[in-house]
Amino acid sequence: MDDKKNRNPVAVLSLGIGAGILIYEADDEKVTFAWELNGKTEKIRQAGIKHNSKGEPFFMTEKKRYYLKDFLKTNL
Repeated sequence: MDDKKNRNPVAVLSLGIGAGILIYEADDEKVTFAWELNGKTEKIRQAGIKHNSKGEPFFMTEKKRYYLKDFLKTNL
């Protein structure tokens, strides 16, 4: 995986003051993302994409589901 300093996120999800998830890449099988906490981006991770009974795609991190539809696409 590329160094996070040279990458721009394609989507973001704010989880409150000082916390969020940055998506760098996503396809039908996996998502490449990083947590951002208090302005510091943590290591880049990957997770498999799954679908709920309605067919909505999501990935799991920290034992929680994050639905791709909840992320805001960026133009960076």
